[in-house]
Amino acid sequence: MNPLGVTMGFRDFKPCRFWLSQINTIDRLEITNYEHGEAHLIAKEFFLENPQYSHFLFLCEDNIITPSHVTLILEDAEKFKDAVVCGYSNVQWTKDEANISFRSMRNLVVYGREAYQHPRLEALVTGQYGFPFVKVWLCVFLGKLLKS
Repeated sequence: MNPLGVTMGFRDFKPCRFWLSQINTIDRLEITNYEHGEAHLIAKEFFLENPQYSHFLFLCEDNIITPSHVTLILEDAEKFKDAVVCGYSNVQWTKDEANISFRSMRNLVVYGREAYQHPRLEALVTGQYGFPFVKVWLCVFLGKLLKS
């Protein structure tokens, strides 16, 4: 197994960035200062153009991911032979909003959750925004599906 670790974003959370910089057991691609959709396309193209990578591993910019976490997920992938070992849901079950935003966050200083203008979860689930959950779930399975 030879995963490509990918981080996309434009924020600089120092504790998160510190731990990401400690991950040196896999190749990493950092894509910064692009809109989210464009960053995903860049990552997808890079992954597909480099067949030496077997898996696409998201390394989020806003979560603390240590080298031990990467080791554990790779060990689990080897042990269980699943295309996807874990994932992340953009739903915070204690709120009525989804943890996604359609707002461009470039050049904005964020002081609280309200700045993201999260859409209401009910509106997403009923398709008011064209079912963006399809895109979110597709990203989770991206690594293996693209190479199939």
